[in-house]
Amino acid sequence: MRYDNSYDPPAPVLRVKIKRPLSNLSMEILAKLDTGADITVVPQEIIEKLRLVPVSRISVSSFSGQRIFKYSYFADIEIQKYNFSMVEIIGGRRKNMLLGRNILNKLKIILDGKKLTFNLYDP
Repeated sequence: MRYDNSYDPPAPVLRVKIKRPLSNLSMEILAKLDTGADITVVPQEIIEKLRLVPVSRISVSSFSGQRIFKYSYFADIEIQKYNFSMVEIIGGRRKNMLLGRNILNKLKIILDGKKLTFNLYDP
């Protein structure tokens, strides 16, 4: 897969499906692989459209280091042929999804920065 050149610098991005658990409600969205994110962040608008229910309130720190409390939700995530059930996510004011280490650590990912390509594998 190719990096997305609309980012500066280019970034590994792929299309994923996010689904409300135990439901047929789902949406596809672009997601940037973010090894610096502990948890997956989904646009708040998607959380509202899927009518996800808060399950917890957790403390998170932003990239600026500010600690805040956010509601977390469970969602099913499908990335190519890989399915992850009941993944804890949080909402954010953004247009794309950030795939955090709570999902990325379940996959083998090879990034080739020189060629601006990446591949996902099931370990």
